[in-house]
Amino acid sequence: MAYKKHPRHVTQEQFADNTTVDGDRIDSAMESFERHTNEVPQGDVQTKWTPTVFVAGWIPQQKTSTSIHHWPWLATPNVSDWVMAGSTIPTNFNNFERVKGYEIPGVNPLNPSAPLASQFVWTTSFHISRPSIITNIDVMLHTDMVGAATRQYTNSFTYSTPPPQGYASGQESEDFSFSLHVDAPTATENRMLNEVEVIRSQFVVGESKVTYKPWPGGSTDMSPTGFPGGPPAGVWEPVEAEIPLHQNSRVRLSLVIPPAISSAALAYGSSWGTKPWYDQHFTTVIHMLEEVV
Repeated sequence: MAYKKHPRHVTQEQFADNTTVDGDRIDSAMESFERHTNEVPQGDVQTKWTPTVFVAGWIPQQKTSTSIHHWPWLATPNVSDWVMAGSTIPTNFNNFERVKGYEIPGVNPLNPSAPLASQFVWTTSFHISRPSIITNIDVMLHTDMVGAATRQYTNSFTYSTPPPQGYASGQESEDFSFSLHVDAPTATENRMLNEVEVIRSQFVVGESKVTYKPWPGGSTDMSPTGFPGGPPAGVWEPVEAEIPLHQNSRVRLSLVIPPAISSAALAYGSSWGTKPWYDQHFTTVIHMLEEVV
């Protein structure tokens, strides 16, 4: 038979055959029942959820800009080469690695003597005040449509010459990764203690390419008439998940792109170019169910 809560969950008074029923016991039971009704415990109510969506994105400046920077992308390892000029260099770093699980073919991520050969990571974080469940993670790398009048974002996500060992020139690359991780409750700034919930790494990026069909001829467009790069295209990597998050957790989504390779001989040839943050713009979407109290 189905489980049924015991009456003692509401009151300690029990009324049954062959027991006395007097006014004091009835009053005590009614008082308990009144208290329970006025403040129903959370366990007595079916849990309800409301959908919540976190959207973040970053569009790089044009390559022709005279003020070139890589922010918000930072080198994956913390090394003294990236300390601002004139600042005091720490004797050691609390987190030598900013994120876990980002190794890619052809690159040694633990090479502190060559920071420009390090990969780059962009991390966004958000705070969860109530117990929640992450159901989907969408990561998109937008490029311009092939054949458009002006193409600012042109990454083909392929290896060039020479490719990493075990790969061929022109082969679709496996040099992009992302992960979702949760800070340790008692040491939120210690990355070594982060709980990694999702890692998507060393996958064929080109298998998730998407394009959007242009508007047919004669259709009414907005003003200005159209973006010179044409309808957006690129990569969409969807991940279905069922990740429970504890109350007051801090969640981080980290995207890791290949290093800025000035010479293919230093690592491998890549369509990401010498400024890997410039050849696409980025969008992340996290779908979550938040508990309603």
